[in-house]
Amino acid sequence: MRRIYLKLIILSIFFSGILLAQNSSKIGYIDSQSILKQWPKAQKAQKTIQAAVQKVRTSMDNLQRAYQREIQTYQQQSALMPASRKKKTEQKIANMERRYKQLRGKLDPDGEIAKLNSKLMKPIIDKIQKVTKSVARKLGIKIVLDNNEQVKNIWYADPKLNLTNKVLNKLITGK
Repeated sequence: MRRIYLKLIILSIFFSGILLAQNSSKIGYIDSQSILKQWPKAQKAQKTIQAAVQKVRTSMDNLQRAYQREIQTYQQQSALMPASRKKKTEQKIANMERRYKQLRGKLDPDGEIAKLNSKLMKPIIDKIQKVTKSVARKLGIKIVLDNNEQVKNIWYADPKLNLTNKVLNKLITGK
């Protein structure tokens, strides 16, 4: 009797393992950074953001040089300046300092550049997610992970599970 129970338990474990293997979720992964680097729409958005950042930095550099010249001139000539000119120069310097802080604020995490980044990249990320979901459903994949250069969530994956090119092709061709 014990042997029969033992055989039944072994068989049930064996068959439950087979059933679990058949019903196991298929997993795939993408490299989101690779998609962002290769998809022309994402490249265009990133160039726009980089141009905006460069414009702000150039303005900051120019203003900083002008500010330093103004300070140097003020320090050299302040003893000889009439009070009205001295006050006017001090106001000009204070205005330059305020303008510099405003420009620097554009680069802050909640500044103008961050808002531009969010405005341009959110639709792109949403589209990548939508296409990834579509590709995964078509292939019967239940879970898609991201394995990019910045965040290595996957230590090893069979290259056959990589959906990056399929997602990228669908983004580019729309098919």
